Amino acid sequence: MSAARADGVLSADERRLIVEQARQVGLEAIVEQEILQPRSLAEIVAGVTDAQHRADLYTLAFAIVRADESVSGAERVYLAQLAHRLGLDAPTVARLESDTAARIDATPDDDGPATEGPAPNP
Repeated sequence: MSAARADGVLSADERRLIVEQARQVGLEAIVEQEILQPRSLAEIVAGVTDAQHRADLYTLAFAIVRADESVSGAERVYLAQLAHRLGLDAPTVARLESDTAARIDATPDDDGPATEGPAPNP
């Protein structure tokens, strides 16, 4: 939720999609609570010491802010603050963003697969 609000706007569509995704993994109540009572970035990352968890949190936030295929200035500031609070250095952040962007870009969209190739046999 924090990342979704990074640009200063949480549209009804964004909220609906986030709640739907949370419902699928059994986290709807937690997301609804965060919508009603947002926590600060410091509170969200407090106690996250595991390197993989720190990387996962940054990756998730980057994927959320990039959902509309661009990262605004406000979202870039949010990501910089998150990286700082997570103790991620610039090369790590660049790698995480590059890897995440590549996975997002490789994911098929509504127009078909992202890569061309032979059609699968039925």
